[in-house]
Amino acid sequence: MQVAPNQISPGEPFDIFYFVRNPLDSTPYYVRAKVYDVRTGELLDTIRLDQSPTNARLFIKTVQAPPDPSGYGRNIVAIASVYTDSGFTQQSESYEEQEQYYLIKAVAPVLGGGGVDMRALRELVEEVVAKGLETLPTPKEFPEMPFDSVFGALGAVRRELNRVPKDIFDATPVLAELASVQKAIASLPEPEKLDLSPVLAAVHELPRQIEAAVASAKADIQQVGKDVAKEIRTSLMAFEQEIVGRADKGLQDLLSRQSLTVPMSALTSRKEPEPIDVKHLM
Repeated sequence: MQVAPNQISPGEPFDIFYFVRNPLDSTPYYVRAKVYDVRTGELLDTIRLDQSPTNARLFIKTVQAPPDPSGYGRNIVAIASVYTDSGFTQQSESYEEQEQYYLIKAVAPVLGGGGVDMRALRELVEEVVAKGLETLPTPKEFPEMPFDSVFGALGAVRRELNRVPKDIFDATPVLAELASVQKAIASLPEPEKLDLSPVLAAVHELPRQIEAAVASAKADIQQVGKDVAKEIRTSLMAFEQEIVGRADKGLQDLLSRQSLTVPMSALTSRKEPEPIDVKHLM
């Protein structure tokens, strides 16, 4: 019995198999597996398993893992059934169906001593940002302006001005100014609410920036490895030249300390041989 689903990455090849339990059963069988999405029940694929050429009891097929649209993991199940005919119409009563569960989830790349789980990283960032937003002060609500009272007072002033005789005081400019004041007050905008869209945009950008930082760090580590290898090669060449130079100097010192003895006989010119006398042969 399968205890936990096997985790595989989207597009990764994996094996679906069925093993006939009875070793004495020589009846020809045909095995077919159906792959379902556990959450939705959707049929993802129908696969015919091939009988192994090295073990007649084993039926197996290598397939590619389906995608993970959510990015948070996708559970699938492969249900293998045994049939007695190649058309898969008569299911065998001797063998029950076998289920194999898989978790389709991208495995984070390993950098250094551990991997980066982007889902955990995203949750951590969201948690930190949520706590930070909770500490922000609540925007103060502006009190409602008593515009009705203001307009009432302005109307009262207009009425009093209209009562003044025209020949005593011309209130036309004052009335015009009052009208402009009323219009300006009516056109005042409502207090704006606190705009957090830049903060939220920066929050959503954090995972991408972290991924870029991880990739950059990985590239930097590779470059450091290349630089170290280069330094090692340079040091080995310098060491080799140093050894050869010391060996050459040591040989010269050894030769300079040796004395060569040449016998005097080697310096004396040898006497030329006398010509042969052939007169008695004539």
